[in-house]
Amino acid sequence: MATPRINGLILPRQRLPYAQKNIEWRKDNVDYADRHSFYNNERVRKSLQNKIINLNLYNGIVDARDLTNVVNPHQIDASFVPDNIPHHPIIVPKIDLLVGEEIKRRFDWSVIVTNADAISKKEEDKKEFLKERLTQFLQENYQDDELKSKMEDLAKHMKYSWQDIREKSANQILKHYSQEQRFDRTFNDGFKDALIFAEEIYQCDIIHDEPVLIKLNPLKVHSVRSGNSDRIEDSSIIIIQDHWSPHKIIDVYHDELKPEDIDYIMEYTTTSSKGSYSDDQNNHVLLRDALNTGVEGMYDTIFNLAELNGHFFGSNYTDDTGNIRVLKVFWKSIKQVKKIKFYDEYGEEQYKIASEEYIPNKDLGEEVTTMWVNEWWEGVKVGKDIYLNIKPRKVQYNKIYNPSLCSPGIVGQIYNTNQSKAVSLVDRMKNYQYMYDVIWDRLNKAISTNYGKIFELDLAKIPENWEVDKWMHFAVVNKIAVIDSFKEGQQGAATGKLAGSMNTQGGRAIDMETGSYIQQHIQLLEFIKAEMGEIAGVSAQREGQVSNRETVGGVERAVNQSSHITEYWFMLHEQCKIRVLETFLETAKIALKGN
Repeated sequence: MATPRINGLILPRQRLPYAQKNIEWRKDNVDYADRHSFYNNERVRKSLQNKIINLNLYNGIVDARDLTNVVNPHQIDASFVPDNIPHHPIIVPKIDLLVGEEIKRRFDWSVIVTNADAISKKEEDKKEFLKERLTQFLQENYQDDELKSKMEDLAKHMKYSWQDIREKSANQILKHYSQEQRFDRTFNDGFKDALIFAEEIYQCDIIHDEPVLIKLNPLKVHSVRSGNSDRIEDSSIIIIQDHWSPHKIIDVYHDELKPEDIDYIMEYTTTSSKGSYSDDQNNHVLLRDALNTGVEGMYDTIFNLAELNGHFFGSNYTDDTGNIRVLKVFWKSIKQVKKIKFYDEYGEEQYKIASEEYIPNKDLGEEVTTMWVNEWWEGVKVGKDIYLNIKPRKVQYNKIYNPSLCSPGIVGQIYNTNQSKAVSLVDRMKNYQYMYDVIWDRLNKAISTNYGKIFELDLAKIPENWEVDKWMHFAVVNKIAVIDSFKEGQQGAATGKLAGSMNTQGGRAIDMETGSYIQQHIQLLEFIKAEMGEIAGVSAQREGQVSNRETVGGVERAVNQSSHITEYWFMLHEQCKIRVLETFLETAKIALKGN
């Protein structure tokens, strides 16, 4: 069978025994992912360039090329296409409104057991608890009224408050870490990512024996082969790219770094010979695309990525301030396991999963079936050639009914429809924002040239020895426009002739008034804002802009209907939060085991 290739790069063979997955094999997998650290699944996820444009637009920076594509789709060399205009971010209040609503929105959750065996155990524990309480009531010899009250309280407790010991422990763990790590703030930041980038990504991990929840930056998370899934965790390779200071690298990986590695990191950007590195061997997709756009487009793309994504091509794996690139790689490998069939004390068939090193006990009737299942691996690459922590993930999040199902501990939701390209709320409003900026620019220019009515003054008719200021004083203060129609010319061909024709009517006014033109642009701006609100589902009434002509019922209905349009974003976000909490709970079970 042919070895899988992506963009001409060979993916190391994954179906190998654990003994053959040596250090070289592990480094090859990390290097393979390194060559795709700017790769994006173009079928589902938005491109990195689009995400950068959206983020800049929210932050008040307009991409001139993207704006030109909207207002001048035919690429006509016309003066109406501006190249530098002021930005008026009308999309920001709509994004911030939904983020504010998410802050105040109730998110009630509770951990419950679901599998059949657990429910049976839960019912048995519940029956034992009820029996103990009833026995206690009988022993206390309560009066009839008091006993009736106690029984009502017990019935209410059993119906609404009673929990299995596992449910109680799980709820306590999640509530503790939710308060300690401020899950509400983390999820709110993730919701803003969803509105801007059309995706939100989280990571559950164990750091120093403590479970942690981290919101990841979608600009720095790259996925390979997700099969058109709208979940990041379904990808075969997930790469997280960031730049850390040398001291932070030592803080996190001090227990794995050798003394020479620490010296190398501290001297990485100064004297280390290993730091001299050219990125021309790195097969980055966006770099090839930039080269195809010409020199100017290439440098624009590269410098944008360097500023926002923390990487600069040919920069020795560092950013401008000397922070070193840290590449975290997660990839799905394959391992061999053995399915053991054995017989319990009642003679019934039972099954268990064991590692490839397991030796069956044939005296007990154990039978073995070999299987190959998925297994997530992880690794870290610091700078150019420091490899750390390359091993199988500590938490695989396997399912009992399917040992091949596993997760890297990364949970991400892509906001798309039917395996199509993701679309964020900013993408829906972006064209209106560009049009609004262009119309505002034209309005500013129209206001600057609106001079009203201008009086025409024939200087030849001003009386001799009069200055223009004196003439303006008589015209404005005394309301008299003094002219001398018999003023003789003093020089040249006009000598001895009358100053102008006696029949010429003076004092004309030139109309430079553009009020109607300005009013049309103001109305157009209001129209664009209204249309943007319709598309985004955030109406003016929802933003608190209520006209004095509107009734209370009309405003309430407008706000209610507007909330239905945006409910889709909240629904997907809450489903993502539930998946994150489930993953975090599984992480906490491993991290806190034995504590």
